[in-house]
Amino acid sequence: MKRNQTFAFAGKMSLALTIVTIVFINSCKREAPAPKEQLESVIKPKVVSCAPGYHWDFTLHQCIPDCQGGYQYCPAVGYCVPNGTCPSSGNDVDNFKNSTDFISFKNSNPTIAAKINYAGAKVRMDYNKLLDDDLKTIHFPVIESTGDTSAIIIGVPSTIDNVTNYLIFYQNNQLLTRDSRGYYYGTIQADLYNTTTSYTAQINSTFVVTTDTIVLGPRWISNYSCSTCRWVWPTLKCIEGARDYFFATCNCRSLCALSDRAGFGSCTLGTFMGAAVFCARHNNMPHT
Repeated sequence: MKRNQTFAFAGKMSLALTIVTIVFINSCKREAPAPKEQLESVIKPKVVSCAPGYHWDFTLHQCIPDCQGGYQYCPAVGYCVPNGTCPSSGNDVDNFKNSTDFISFKNSNPTIAAKINYAGAKVRMDYNKLLDDDLKTIHFPVIESTGDTSAIIIGVPSTIDNVTNYLIFYQNNQLLTRDSRGYYYGTIQADLYNTTTSYTAQINSTFVVTTDTIVLGPRWISNYSCSTCRWVWPTLKCIEGARDYFFATCNCRSLCALSDRAGFGSCTLGTFMGAAVFCARHNNMPHT
C-alpha cells in the first residue's frame, strides 16, 4: 500500500514538473515575437483615411476609387476602366500638358511648375449647374517635398474650329484643414490665369460659408502672356454678374456650403469656374 502511494506521489510530481517546463519554455518563446507579429505591430505603415469605396494611392498622393475585378483606376480619365485600356498618350492630360496655354503658364510660374506631379493628373467630367452642361476639367496636383498637395492646376478646354484652348485656374489648398470625419474647411482661393480675377471663400467647420467673394487679382502670376488668344479673358464684372444671377435663381447657397465642406469648394468654386467659362464663351455678355 505504501509503495502504491509512493508511485502515485512520484507520478504527480513528474506531471507538475512537465507542466512547469512547458509553461517556462512557452514563456521564453513569447519574449521574442515572431517576424509576422513584428511586421503587424511595429512596421505597419501610416495609411491616410479615405471615404468608403476609396483607398489611398501612395504614387498618386490621393484617394482613388476601389475598382471591381478586371478594372483599374486610370488617372488620365479619373475613373475605373477595363484592364489594359487606360490611355498613355494622345489623351486630355497630354494635350493640356503640351498646349501653348499651359507652356505659357509654366514659363510664367517656374516654381509652381517644378512641383507638378503629372503621374497624379486626372480628368473630371462634372455637371455644372451654372452652365447647365457637363464641364470637363483636367487637374494637375502640385506636390510639396513633404508630400502634401498644396495646390491644383485646373485646365478647362474649349475646341473651336478644331483648335483647343484652355482657361487655367490655380486652386490654393494650403489653408484648408481636414477634420476627423474627412470634411475640409478653411480658405479656398482660386486665381484665373491671364486675367485679374481671383475667387476666395472661407468655410468654417459648421457647413457655413462665412465669406464668398470675387476679388481683383491674381496674386501669384509673374507676368502676362497670350498664346492664341482665342478665349475671351473673363472680366470681374461678368463673372460676378453670372454668379449673382445663378444664386438668385437656384436658391442653393446653403447646399453649396455643404458640398464645399465635403469636397474642396466643389460647388461655389464650380460656379466661379462655370461663370468664367460662360463669360469666355459669350464675349463677357451678361448672364440671362
